[in-house]
Amino acid sequence: MISKTVASWLVLLGALLAWALPTAATGQESSPTAEGEFMTFYYPNGEKAREGRIVNGRCAGLWKGYHSNGKLAYEGVLRNYVREGAWKFYDREGRLQDEGAYIGGQREGNWVRYHANGEKRFEGRWEEDQRIGLHVEYHPNGERKATYQMVDNMRQGPSEVFGPGGLVIQSGAYFSNYRKGLWKTFQGGRLRSQGNFDLDQEQGPWTFFYPTGEVEAEGPFVDGDQSGDWTGYYEDGKLRFEGRFESGQAQGIWVAYWPNGLRQSRGPMLDGKRHGAWQEWDEFGRPDDEKSGEYENGIPK
Repeated sequence: MISKTVASWLVLLGALLAWALPTAATGQESSPTAEGEFMTFYYPNGEKAREGRIVNGRCAGLWKGYHSNGKLAYEGVLRNYVREGAWKFYDREGRLQDEGAYIGGQREGNWVRYHANGEKRFEGRWEEDQRIGLHVEYHPNGERKATYQMVDNMRQGPSEVFGPGGLVIQSGAYFSNYRKGLWKTFQGGRLRSQGNFDLDQEQGPWTFFYPTGEVEAEGPFVDGDQSGDWTGYYEDGKLRFEGRFESGQAQGIWVAYWPNGLRQSRGPMLDGKRHGAWQEWDEFGRPDDEKSGEYENGIPK
């Protein structure tokens, strides 16, 4: 979920040097200046690849790079081929994609990445080329998408995920880039579910809630899948169903109940489908022969 997005941003930012410094330039020209030579390099199609000043054989001062379509790719100061100060990077359409500062070739201070519409996509602090402290992700409309703490380029500590209108839809904590411990989900500002994560997978008992706060269902997860005995309830707390999951699939005997507490159906499940002899009753407890019968892979015989 959110951790894959972190990894994707790190890969993209780490790869900026690779795409931002065009290597396919086949032509060049130079113009003497009072402070060295101003060099321009070109792509085979004649478009500029990069340009800047060289002093004593080394890049110095402001350099700009371009995509092969002529759009600006980056701009910033180079000292002895090392990035210093404020830098900006642009996509192939010329839209600002990333901006931040370098010290000695390492990212330092606040960095921002942008959506194609110009709204912020990520924002966070760097120290010695490592992400650290509070980082924020944004939706394309400018609203917050997620907040989390970074330590040594890994998510660590409290995190929140936001939906439309800025409402929290998930909250919990990360340890070494993985969700761990108690996590909660919300719908419309109300608690929807809660349970534990370990290594980014649901583990152990989980509980789901109605908007009123009453328990809707409860049971265990194993390695991210529902596994074990699950029980469902009506909003008044009366039993609604009971059965077993194995690796996320309903298996074995399942029983459903009417709101008045009488049995509604009973029969075996195989890989999430009715399979075998099923019995049905109406809400008065009378057998329903039309609905009762044999099933094979969810299809009545």
